[in-house]
Amino acid sequence: MLTLSEKIGKIIQESGLSLAQFAQKTGVSKNTLVNYRDGVTSPSGQFIIKICKEFSVNPRWIILEEGEVYRAEYEDLFQALQIDKIMDIDPGLTEFHCINILLFEAMKKTGIILTSDGIEKMKKFIYEEAWSEFKGIVADVLTSLVRAAPNWEAKKRDHLKKTD
Repeated sequence: MLTLSEKIGKIIQESGLSLAQFAQKTGVSKNTLVNYRDGVTSPSGQFIIKICKEFSVNPRWIILEEGEVYRAEYEDLFQALQIDKIMDIDPGLTEFHCINILLFEAMKKTGIILTSDGIEKMKKFIYEEAWSEFKGIVADVLTSLVRAAPNWEAKKRDHLKKTD
């Protein structure tokens, strides 16, 4: 299994670009790029996204080492699903981003690639017709699992209870 820095080195080498050219295309300095390649520092999520966009790299390969290295159809999916926003995963992850992730995963699993218009309509449908029910199902599953395996729960829920 390759390390992330080795994967970055592989992509740089296979791009046929100089370090300076690759750095310019990915929006980092040459020194920063060398540090990423050599494993001195870890790359940001934005850098990984930029590599995937600019060089048609399969994000599942670079992150999980699954699938092929290069996947041309991902370039359009990144734009349509705004993966760059999703990959910044922070505590403010919104329902919109969750829907994007679910739709992206469904398209990968089924092999169905929607147009940008189809993606927007599907996201709207999911949000308006299914999202509330989906959240309820996840809450029910969570509750059942914690009852079956109470050691899974890290903290007491008292601070989460609604007050009237």
